[in-house]
Order: sequence, then structure tokens, then C-alpha cells
Amino acid sequence: MEKRVLMVDDDEAVLFLLGVMMQKEGWNTFDALSGEECLNRIEEIKPDVILLDFNMPGMDGLEVLQKMKERGRNIPAIVVTASAQEEVARLFLKAGAFDFLSKPVKSSDLIFSTEKALKYRILLNRLSEYK
Repeated sequence: MEKRVLMVDDDEAVLFLLGVMMQKEGWNTFDALSGEECLNRIEEIKPDVILLDFNMPGMDGLEVLQKMKERGRNIPAIVVTASAQEEVARLFLKAGAFDFLSKPVKSSDLIFSTEKALKYRILLNRLSEYK
């Protein structure tokens, strides 16, 4: 099964490191340097999971989550951010984020969370078949 992850961060070095970690585990990786680019690329890429930064110029990660929800996009989003404040994590989880990881992220935590998110996505797809 092809596993597709869209990684969204305004820092190309972070995207590179996340990509290396994900590709080692067999994921096909796609980058977006902004929230706007993420929203534009969702239809084209059809990701199973999104890795999303919080602090980005223009549209931040929280706005991206809200817009995805408005558009009916049920793609598990894992927030990977340096803003490790408990209040920020609570805001994201309340907005529908699947998980919240702090930078620098450990490869084992990232892989565990993305695999769990993929299983959740598969379950959602199966449930939607019964509607």
C-alpha cells in the first residue's frame, strides 16, 4: 500500500529532515512551504496524513486545520512545532489535530504517530463506505 504524507513547514531544512525520517519508513513525501500551498496541493496529492507546522507566515497551522474542516477534508493532521506550550497543543487538538509533537521531533515518535494516523484514516475510509 502506498503511504502518502504532505509535510507543511516554512523551513526547508525541517522538511528535508522530516522527509528523510518518513522515507526510511516507506512513505512517499510531498512538501508545502505554506498553509496556502498545503490547501492547494491536497486535491493533487491526496495525502493519507499531513505533518503541519504552527508558526508560518501568512496562514498558520491552526488556520489550515480550520480551512480543511470547512472544506470537509478528513485527513489526520499531526502538528510538528517548536511551540510546545500546553495551551497551543490544546487549541490544535480542539480544532481537530490528530496529534501534537514538539520539535525537535524524535524519529520514533513521528513514525509511531503517523502510522497510528494512517490506521485511523483507513478506518474512516471504511466507515464512509457504509454510509
